[in-house]
Amino acid sequence: MASVTRVTDANGRVLYEAPAKRERVISQDITDQVSWDLSGVIANGTGTGANFGQPAAGKTGTTTEHRDAWFVGYTCKLTGAVWNGYLDNSKMDNVRGKGAVFGGTYAAPIWGKFMAKATQGMDSCPFNRPDTVSGRVGNLGTTPASSPRSGGGTTSTTGGSGPTTTAPPDQSTTTTKVAPTTTEAPPPSTTTTRPP
Repeated sequence: MASVTRVTDANGRVLYEAPAKRERVISQDITDQVSWDLSGVIANGTGTGANFGQPAAGKTGTTTEHRDAWFVGYTCKLTGAVWNGYLDNSKMDNVRGKGAVFGGTYAAPIWGKFMAKATQGMDSCPFNRPDTVSGRVGNLGTTPASSPRSGGGTTSTTGGSGPTTTAPPDQSTTTTKVAPTTTEAPPPSTTTTRPP
């Protein structure tokens, strides 16, 4: 492995760049599926605070007892991560009188504000819903379709086969129907860059 990958001068001119051999180790349809699913986190999931008006995908995270809160996300041009926490690993259960810290309530909005500035002038590109995913398990990537029910309850269903749950009039529920699993092994889930 090369210990120095690039050397630039004070003006940013590249003086040396180590050659790299890149190899795709995960299929395009799987990466498209993951990006589609993670774009839903920002569109209508726990990371809506990260929405800054461009197509983006990401994931919130909160550790036990609110000691850490995260948001990690990306556009087609830039990836960023935000961590909230104390160096002494203290709980973040009453920060500025607003209660416990979650990845979606603190880290996601910080990420969104940063990305809004950092991506100014960059082209954006959508994460389109893939038609098929080879070797998938379950029915990923279907946007739940919600419909009002009589009495004010809501039911949501996500593809596949299985029972449907109906909420009482004063509640909402989401039912996920999972398709039968396959025995086909999915491709490896990492991308590597190897030096010469």
